[in-house]
Amino acid sequence: MRKLCSNTWCQASFEVTESDLKFLDKVSPVIGEKKLALPPPRLCYDCRQQRRLAQRNERNLYKRSCDLCKRPIISIYTPDGPHAVYCPECWWGDNWDPLSFGRAYDQNRPFFEQFGELYAAIPKMSTFRFKDDINSDYTHDGYRLKNCYFIFDGEQAQDCFYGECYVKMKDCCDFLYLTESELCYECIHCQNCFDLRYSSFCQNCSESVFLLDCVSCKSCIGCVNLVQKEYYIFNEPFSKEDYLKRKAAMNLHTHSGVRQLKALALENFLKHPGKALRGVMNENATGDNILSCKDSSYCFDCIGMRDCRFCTGCMMGGQDCQDVDAW
Repeated sequence: MRKLCSNTWCQASFEVTESDLKFLDKVSPVIGEKKLALPPPRLCYDCRQQRRLAQRNERNLYKRSCDLCKRPIISIYTPDGPHAVYCPECWWGDNWDPLSFGRAYDQNRPFFEQFGELYAAIPKMSTFRFKDDINSDYTHDGYRLKNCYFIFDGEQAQDCFYGECYVKMKDCCDFLYLTESELCYECIHCQNCFDLRYSSFCQNCSESVFLLDCVSCKSCIGCVNLVQKEYYIFNEPFSKEDYLKRKAAMNLHTHSGVRQLKALALENFLKHPGKALRGVMNENATGDNILSCKDSSYCFDCIGMRDCRFCTGCMMGGQDCQDVDAW
């Protein structure tokens, strides 16, 4: 059935399919042997996602004091906000009891009104981090970090700066969705790469510049859709000696050299076909940048999803999920 988004500024038409209704019935909770059916959505997918993302501050950091130990800290909560905020060391520590904020449930009042009051009363962690992170105060939603600055939403990084969505990295800067890589700069959706720059959607590549959709390539420049190649420039093979001479002539240590190479690389990318879908080992799944997903639809940047829909950034897998952003 088709519905109109209930947001007055949107009112877009969207479809609630039979499979959507079956999914809602599947995940509806059963309390006291009675199934409490979840209603179909009133908002379109875009408005539902906007509402979710608006609830979280990801990258705006503020200076304030911990409300428990009183020392200066960096926080995702403004200093003039209504919440009590603890530094990670205090929040994970034993000097306060979260159960002391418990309260009786009043059946005569709306649930979410009472839940909102409880949420507002309990102290918040200044930034989502473990207390054993080292010299990484200016980060958020990061774990097992050392000497990192302005990176968000990931774990296990050392000497990394300015990026988001990462796992197991070292000496990387200006990145998005980067995993198990080292010495990478301005890379997007790359995995297991070393000394890679200005590249996107690459795997197991090293010592290369301006690659797109390449796998297991080394010492390549401005290439696209290559697999297991070495000493290629703009998708053409060269000897090692000629490759090194041409690379030196590009002056990649200068801004003008990089800018000129970028224009030539983009020109070469347009000469080759692009992927309709970036995905591997999927079954009955739609979206983009998906891996090992099954019976899932409208999933993006996800791995190992089963019976899911409208999910983004779920890199750790999931099952029976809808409208989820791992962000």
